[in-house]
Amino acid sequence: MQLTNGRGYLIHTGGWLLVVLLGLHMTGGLAHAAEGGWRPVYDLAMRWFNFLLLAGVIIRYARQPVKNFLQARSAEVRIEIDLLEEQKAEAVAAVSALRQRLADSEARLAEMKSRLLADGERRKQALLDQAEMESAMMIRDAERKIEGLLHHAQRTLRAELVDGAIDLALTRMPAEIQAEDHQRLTADFFQAAGAT
Repeated sequence: MQLTNGRGYLIHTGGWLLVVLLGLHMTGGLAHAAEGGWRPVYDLAMRWFNFLLLAGVIIRYARQPVKNFLQARSAEVRIEIDLLEEQKAEAVAAVSALRQRLADSEARLAEMKSRLLADGERRKQALLDQAEMESAMMIRDAERKIEGLLHHAQRTLRAELVDGAIDLALTRMPAEIQAEDHQRLTADFFQAAGAT
């Protein structure tokens, strides 16, 4: 059973009635046990009346401000929760981005490492090739120098041998060649010169 007052508030009389009956039932034993008459029952009834009156005044006048306060607080809490969820989503996105950057940096590091190793191998091979070329050039230069020194030594030796032979021939020949030998050699020379 519901009644509506002029402001649109619903009063549940069934609930009030239940509270009153429950209160009377709980105090019924006290009324019968009291030997002092009606005063203890009256005091108890007035206490219940005052409680119900105070509860009714609080419900009637404090209901809307409390309701407004709770709704405002609920809205504030909802806004704070939304803000915290946005911050949480941003933090999760930031952590995800950091994890992705970490994975990318690890991949870049591995790529740089392999590139550096390959570059080092190329440089090492280039240095080895250059060293081989330079050593081959040095060997060729040394061989040419040795060959030149050998030719020089051979020419010097040949010149010394020729000079020695001429000196020997000049010292020994006049004593061994006679006038007849000289004429025969001269004739042979002129014949050889005339035949050519």
